[in-house]
Amino acid sequence: MDAQPRGSLDPWCKDGRECKPEWDAEKTGHQHPLEFMAELLQQWPTGAPTVDLEDEERHLRFIQIVAGYPEIGRGMYPLDWPTHPMSVKALQLSLFLDSLAVPEELIQNPSIKAHSVRSAILALDARKYEYGKKGELDENQLRSLHRECLTLLFKVIRVHVNRESNIDEIDDENREKSASHYEHLFLNNLHSSQKKRREGWWFDSNSEKKFKLDLAKSDEQVNREQHTHQIKLGSIQNWIQEWSTENSKNYPFEENTRHNLLIGASVMLECLFAKLRQHIITEYRPGCILIDGGGRIEFLTKNSDVESEMKRVIEDSFLISENRHPFQDIIVRTLREYGRGRINEPQFPSEEWNTDTNPPKPRKAAFKRFIGEKRAIEFFPPIKYNGVDLYQEMGKNQFGCSLCSREDDSQESISKSVKSVQFKIQDVCFLHALMFRIGEAQQRRDSSIRRKGKSIPEVVGNHSCVFLDLNALGSMFGTPVSKTRKIMEKILHFHHPSKVGVSTEHWQEIESIRENTIEMQKKVRQMLEENNSISQSILDEEDEKFKLYMRETQEQLSIFKARKSFRFNSKWWSSISQIVDTDSKHFGEIGAWVAAGDDLLLVRRGVIGEDDETLQQQLKELDNLLKIEFPNSAIKFSFCAGLTKRRSSNVEGQNWEKIPDMIQRARKKEKQAKNYWKTRADKSDRDDLISEYDSISGSIKRKKGWTLMSEWVPGNGPVYSIPSVREGVPTEEESMIYSSTFRGEEE
Repeated sequence: MDAQPRGSLDPWCKDGRECKPEWDAEKTGHQHPLEFMAELLQQWPTGAPTVDLEDEERHLRFIQIVAGYPEIGRGMYPLDWPTHPMSVKALQLSLFLDSLAVPEELIQNPSIKAHSVRSAILALDARKYEYGKKGELDENQLRSLHRECLTLLFKVIRVHVNRESNIDEIDDENREKSASHYEHLFLNNLHSSQKKRREGWWFDSNSEKKFKLDLAKSDEQVNREQHTHQIKLGSIQNWIQEWSTENSKNYPFEENTRHNLLIGASVMLECLFAKLRQHIITEYRPGCILIDGGGRIEFLTKNSDVESEMKRVIEDSFLISENRHPFQDIIVRTLREYGRGRINEPQFPSEEWNTDTNPPKPRKAAFKRFIGEKRAIEFFPPIKYNGVDLYQEMGKNQFGCSLCSREDDSQESISKSVKSVQFKIQDVCFLHALMFRIGEAQQRRDSSIRRKGKSIPEVVGNHSCVFLDLNALGSMFGTPVSKTRKIMEKILHFHHPSKVGVSTEHWQEIESIRENTIEMQKKVRQMLEENNSISQSILDEEDEKFKLYMRETQEQLSIFKARKSFRFNSKWWSSISQIVDTDSKHFGEIGAWVAAGDDLLLVRRGVIGEDDETLQQQLKELDNLLKIEFPNSAIKFSFCAGLTKRRSSNVEGQNWEKIPDMIQRARKKEKQAKNYWKTRADKSDRDDLISEYDSISGSIKRKKGWTLMSEWVPGNGPVYSIPSVREGVPTEEESMIYSSTFRGEEE
């Protein structure tokens, strides 16, 4: 037996190669994946202990862990706080499960190629719950589903562990000895070892001798394209700049406070997605999520009233509920602080507050007044549901708020002498007050979870920052699988049975079925190459066998898209975490102030004015990590970055420039670097780097909104490329940085 286990099909590999399953015991801190899964169950941060939950709730926690959505903080999943060390480990666990192939001997129809162990378990669960339409299962259905999922998990992990240990011939006794300890550890943390639970929910996967999964079964009532829904935020960066007053000349408070608004704005958007994820996972199932990240979430469900449900989640996202907001305690505390000494003023009627406490406690009506439906709609950036605006766009101006009401274009900058020393939440609207307090809290939380680094220097400030954005991600994500021939061939592959032990008559019947299937494959391939979709063809098709085959193909394409999204998230955030949290730096030296998908703002704390190139070094390391994580992608992963150091100020009485000014310079440089990168691609005739797939027209179109720069010549200027760490990477695909460290640069 080959020592390297066969992996699942890699959706990021242009030539259809397989993933390489690797469990890194040193990085995760656990010798076995089931050991880490047991710890996640044991340390679930909200609700009752796992073993005290009802049967369906315990099963759901198991499915969430497989999917990469365990709770890692109160009301938070890994993608809600992706740089948290536990988030990185949880995503690495799910990446390992996604790299494991489902053995052909465990599948009724071995032609299924798109699935991994992770996606197969999620598909079994989502299908049984009818993609969110079925609220609960009866006891027998749940036991059967749970047994199927666990059997697949245990069997495949056991084979992987034995192969890694170079056990070539594995009998039943060796199989049992190799993994039973960790299986029992996991089952104990999931169900407990109580006699009734052991009898009802524990089992030995070795006893499942005739175990076969029907992964090809397709629900005739699910047209995946028609039942797919999407929530997407628009103009995220503009919204963050506006609400954080990043560009304001008239910020009325001391400048060492404004960054809290910037951090708070970014985090509050992540919290909205945390609430959306909570709803989708609990109401529709984890396996219904197809794409998650970059300001959008796409999911599959058969529920009929999805739009109204999404609106309810958005409008109630700040309100106190059992499904906790990640900063629920901060919301309550801030509103109490906001109402101190103001009861019976116009916005603070006494009947909405419990005045027996000091400060008064807000009642439900007070929460609705300040952060209920109307305020939430006014607050968030444009939100689209299936491409259509959910709400009419509104301005942020609120009466009496010293931040909302600023008109920067018509006023001179407020002088330092008239600025308040401290940020006073009574001087701003409640949403700005909450944004400020959440920004403060996030910095405390982020620094407190760091486990690596040296002691913090006594005198540190915000030394430098970098804005970065991945290149050509829309092209890499959006291009349909049908455009990648080698991958498409594997997905449409038909299993060729062996003649051994088959009678001539039966073989002729098998050959007839095979030939018919090959013809169906040709027709589906042609449809996909011409239209990139088979959704309408499924509706129009009268041949039931062909319609079923098209549904199965559609399901595999959907699975492949979901796996591609998940694997990107896991690998991207693992890479970011490695450059942020490292033993060579001091605790919390580098922080992710804005983490909106692949748009990142990293800020380094250090001795201001010191000649330090830490961020530049970490960017080079990130480029290296991305090339390692995605070695066979059609386009090599790269990024553009704008890097600035905080410089001395020319304002009297101010030693160093304002933090927002440093950030603004970095933002502008990132945009300039992107223009240079696209100009280089254009001059190199690499239209694929500056184009993206238009799902409406089904064609590839050049991107708009960038400026063709004058000829860029590599050299000693402020814009430079990071040389590829691997041979064969085209120059025009290399990452590019615009740095302010060059003395000759004009600011």
